[in-house]
Amino acid sequence: MPRTMQRWTEEEINLLNMMILKYKKNFKYVDIAIPTRSYNQVKSRYFNELRKQQKLEKLAENQHTETDEKELVDKLTPNQEPPKIEYKEPIQKFIPIQESIEKFSKITEKIEPEVSQQSKKDQNQWSELTFKIFE
Repeated sequence: MPRTMQRWTEEEINLLNMMILKYKKNFKYVDIAIPTRSYNQVKSRYFNELRKQQKLEKLAENQHTETDEKELVDKLTPNQEPPKIEYKEPIQKFIPIQESIEKFSKITEKIEPEVSQQSKKDQNQWSELTFKIFE
């Protein structure tokens, strides 16, 4: 009986599944591991099995997330109120925004930049030059 008509044995299938786990999409080492089958047979069976496993993994993930969502929905009923937060210190102790702005403006008014005489002269010279250029 030709090889193409023979069914895959359990040993070959187990070996193929081990190769899928070990190499995933790297097929270059797999065809050597199963000498009883041709290259094309091994390749087609390998990628078919790989697709099946990936579909099963996706289904498992989807079922897992769906059950998690259902559990969360069951836990939160519409009649349930969110927990109340109790503050140990009264909120009035915080500084209002207007007061902090006033304090900051008072501080900035007091600070004046120090300008040296040399820089004042330089500024005057530049202004004179620009004035002469645009006349």
